[in-house]
Amino acid sequence: MLLNLACSDGMIAGFGTPISAAAAFQYHWPFGDELCVAYAMIMSTAGIGSITTLTALALWRCQLVVYCPAKRSGAFANHHSSGSGGGSAKLGRVQAAILLTLIWIYSLAVTCPPLFGWGRYDREAAHIRIVSTLEYLFLFIYN
Repeated sequence: MLLNLACSDGMIAGFGTPISAAAAFQYHWPFGDELCVAYAMIMSTAGIGSITTLTALALWRCQLVVYCPAKRSGAFANHHSSGSGGGSAKLGRVQAAILLTLIWIYSLAVTCPPLFGWGRYDREAAHIRIVSTLEYLFLFIYN
């Protein structure tokens, strides 16, 4: 889980920051429409993947704190449960693989619709960054 978070944040830092900086220094988007869409797709997917990974980690830790306090001998002791209720302090490989798969499916489900004609990736008002218009979400919710 932490490696997934590091990779998605590293993608944002390594790919997004130099492109954003170059566009900001030139006061407009100089890279063309193809890189515009690719940049928006990659940055949106990595950002949502990162936020969703943080959410999953927070929920997992919250579950350990709320449902396993009786199994601890000290205030901050972190013992493994022995099977009768509660959760384990470790996330199993299968659980982690399923969770990571769900995180990336969710991230792609939110960021791919503009590639199929639902909404679009477009320049923001200052014409420096590329953003998703998210029209498809409003059409889905309000229709």
